[in-house]
Amino acid sequence: GTLVITGAITDTTCKINGAEPPTNIAVQLPTISRTALKDVGSTAGGTVFDVKLTECPQALNGQQVGLFFESGGTVDYTSGNLFAYRADSQGVEQVPQTKADNVQFQLANLDGSAIHLGRNKGAQAAQTFLVSQTAGSSTYGTTLRYLARYIR
Repeated sequence: GTLVITGAITDTTCKINGAEPPTNIAVQLPTISRTALKDVGSTAGGTVFDVKLTECPQALNGQQVGLFFESGGTVDYTSGNLFAYRADSQGVEQVPQTKADNVQFQLANLDGSAIHLGRNKGAQAAQTFLVSQTAGSSTYGTTLRYLARYIR
């Protein structure tokens, strides 16, 4: 005879900004003057953005969670920042062949410390936040807050 074993293991995740992952998040940085980034390493246009996690598994209650930013073609592995690209003539689409000169986008924690993209989870140094029970509800969640900015 034959013994056949079948099964499945699943895990739930949190909803991100009310939607199932994957979810896109748009952060609009302000228009800045070129002189705001005159020195290498200078930053400008810091904009706080929130990532709201809802309907998290109860097992995450009391746990620290944070974002892990996957690497890809838009990451400068040397600086740990994101390449900035020139927009098309309508300002809508990025033109991958045309990287902007002397500027990148940096993700940072609220204290201003950089998040190092392109590194493993621990080395990215992204701030973590405590998951707790949502007030007046039986669900769990938290709001992650980070900063996006220009960097030279």
